[in-house]
Amino acid sequence: SPDIRIGLVANRDRGDAYVTQVTDLSKDLDSVYATLMDFKANGGGDTPESVNAALFAAIDQISWSDDPGTYQAVFLVGDAPSHMDYQDEPKYPHIMQQAVAKGIIVNTIRCGESSHTEQQWQQIAALTQGQYLSVEQDGGAVAMVTPFDAKLAELSLELDDTRLSYGDAAAQALAAGKAMATDKLHAFASTAPRARRAAFNAMESGRQNQFADSDLVVAVEDGTVDLHDVETENLPAAIRHMAPEARFQYVEQQATKRKELNAKIERAIASREAYIAEQEVTESFVGKMFDIVKDQAEKKGVAYDESAAPKL
Repeated sequence: SPDIRIGLVANRDRGDAYVTQVTDLSKDLDSVYATLMDFKANGGGDTPESVNAALFAAIDQISWSDDPGTYQAVFLVGDAPSHMDYQDEPKYPHIMQQAVAKGIIVNTIRCGESSHTEQQWQQIAALTQGQYLSVEQDGGAVAMVTPFDAKLAELSLELDDTRLSYGDAAAQALAAGKAMATDKLHAFASTAPRARRAAFNAMESGRQNQFADSDLVVAVEDGTVDLHDVETENLPAAIRHMAPEARFQYVEQQATKRKELNAKIERAIASREAYIAEQEVTESFVGKMFDIVKDQAEKKGVAYDESAAPKL
């Protein structure tokens, strides 16, 4: 199971509220997604945007791996070409040279019908041997909706509610921030992506997104933490004032509840995948994205089991 990290760079243009905003690579996909949900199109005036600044931030300010065997990719998404008349910033041909030197592939997704954007996006992708795609202005990416999505979303919410974060003040603050992001996702994301999130979290790669590094149930089950050794002030608030034996019972109860929920989630996932397999679905944009990632990752030694291809 690959170690998956995702980051985000948002861009506008000079004179707008910001030029770029960077969210570094993180295993906490929920928090990155919650940040993405906050971005809205605004500002503008002339057609070009500060795309060069965004690409430079993506290549220069993100914590990329130094391991040459790591698959690293940027997906540039936008509907407007880059300003090439800003004299005091690097331009994309030079930035793409830096990307190649770091082993980063840049794929591009043109939104809308701008031929100028299409030309630039194709050039940017070609400079790193990336791929170019185009979608409608409003996205146009249709994902499969199934009768099992609502149940999966509900079970995922119940599983999230079993979290027991522990650790010092800094660890607890990080856990609280993640919990807020997850609550936001459940409150405002539609049912289908919440179902796909549940399916991802059921895999080994999704475990980090579900519970992060500060979950007491996971730590006790893995044997990495002895509950006796955790200082009272570092315990989850829910059990901090319990007697020691009651703390053990509570943690065991949460672990048992998780096993039951995971079993239900696995059955719902199987039903969802069987339903999708029965549908006649034309190749979707998301499917094309998966094929691009699969092909590029395989060149880095990341092999995909065809039977385990995601049902999107």
